[in-house]
Amino acid sequence: MAEYDRLMGELRGKAAFGPCHEWWGEVEAHGVTGPALVDARQALKRAAAA
Repeated sequence: MAEYDRLMGELRGKAAFGPCHEWWGEVEAHGVTGPALVDARQALKRAAAA
């Protein structure tokens, strides 16, 4: 069980830097930051296709 917990912790840490985070970096590079970035993320989460 300890090995499983260790591996899951490692997996979560690596998953946090997945491909979607690179995409949001591109969005910020185009000037969408702060509250506008949060609004964009929330709108996409709630979109019908999500």
